Amino acid sequence: MTRPAEASTAPASLAPAEVIADLEARYDDDVDALLTFVRIPSVSTDPSHAADVRAAAEHLAERLTVAGLDDAEVLETDGHPLVSAAWRRAPDAPTVLVYGHYDVQPPEPLARWTTPPFEPSVRDGRIYARGVSDDKAPLHRHRRRILPARTVRGGSHGLA
Repeated sequence: MTRPAEASTAPASLAPAEVIADLEARYDDDVDALLTFVRIPSVSTDPSHAADVRAAAEHLAERLTVAGLDDAEVLETDGHPLVSAAWRRAPDAPTVLVYGHYDVQPPEPLARWTTPPFEPSVRDGRIYARGVSDDKAPLHRHRRRILPARTVRGGSHGLA
């Protein structure tokens, strides 16, 4: 997949060169991880996809753990599972809450799709699949931003 031009043009004060280099070095693996996530047909309004919704929750919790968050877990509810994770190693730091959803809308009508909705395709540098923009890619992006600071800075920004 073609890398977006803006990936390496962030102001130095917001994205140190080491973080940008880390993001660029992991770009292909990062895209592969996103494609894996969007392949999960987590259609929450269709009971036949309940196992897929759970698989998406488990996938997200695992990726949050890999990113270095503590206590990533799938929480049971009366409906579909929730995913929660926290990082509590800087008690005097402000609290940041990131909210998103990992379920998707039904893909019908299928005839309107150029490619199968849960088989991501990359065309002209863009990923097309059900749920990629609402909300799997944004969730993936938030989770992904944790990893370079943790690995590049080795905890100097509160991330270990």
